[in-house]
Amino acid sequence: MLRFDFTFQVPGKSLHSATGTFNEGLRLAILGPSGCGKSTFLKTLCGLSPIESGFIEWKGQELNKALLNQGLLGFSFQNSALFAHLTVKENLQLPFKTLSNFKNFAPSLQEEKVHLFLKKAQLTELADRYPHDLSGGEKKRISLLRSIIFEAPLLVLDEPFSDLDAENRTLYKAWLEKLLADHNGILIYVTHSEEDLSLSNSRMNWPNDARLLFK
Repeated sequence: MLRFDFTFQVPGKSLHSATGTFNEGLRLAILGPSGCGKSTFLKTLCGLSPIESGFIEWKGQELNKALLNQGLLGFSFQNSALFAHLTVKENLQLPFKTLSNFKNFAPSLQEEKVHLFLKKAQLTELADRYPHDLSGGEKKRISLLRSIIFEAPLLVLDEPFSDLDAENRTLYKAWLEKLLADHNGILIYVTHSEEDLSLSNSRMNWPNDARLLFK
């Protein structure tokens, strides 16, 4: 359970107040135009940007850096955020090297996990490539894969369907639905399109339906 009641600052705009409770099994799609604060809300809710006042709790415990460092959150950024000097395989191994809950994983287990997820995602042939050798769609897939490979209970996707043409958008959504079929935690994602609701069981139109989350 994610419970929150906080104020946050959208750059260049006024303070907002957010309150709510998200339970396991929620798949929330947030729809709205660019520049209205969706990404800022996501980052603040997940502890990646500071709140002005209030609280954010995960299962009754303050959501803090210690929880994030354990592996609570899988966050996929809009810009893919892959490390250019690392191969796909090395990018996917990063969570196991940086999150405290996985640092004791033997290198052989890390390799096995990465291979398993690349195979599951049908991306095995990309393992030894660098980001500059990937297409935009491939970068998005690898970025998403890195955010879910350690099976975080809180998964947040910031505009996962942006910058894709219609054909690739359809293929990507089908791929993503299959990949997330077994995710039983909380999934939150933002999008600009009504066509992207297939992953969700709840929706919010930002900012018109802000009353659903905001005081």
